[in-house]
Amino acid sequence: MKSRGKGKKGRLVLHFISKSHNAGMGRYNNFRTNKNHVDLMLDSRKQQAEQKREATLKYNCTIV
Repeated sequence: MKSRGKGKKGRLVLHFISKSHNAGMGRYNNFRTNKNHVDLMLDSRKQQAEQKREATLKYNCTIV
C-alpha cells in the first residue's frame, strides 16, 4: 500500500465523513426508529408487543 502522506486523512476517516456514509447512517437510523416497519405491519404478535411496550412506557412516565 502506498502512503497517504503526512498530514492527510486516512481512508477510513475520509469514508466516515463522506456524504454517502452519512446518508447511509441516516437511513439506518430512520429504519431503527421508524414505527412503520414491514415486519411490524405483517406480524400481529410484534404489533401487540410494541403496543404493550409503548403502553408500559407511558404508564411509567405517569407514575414518575
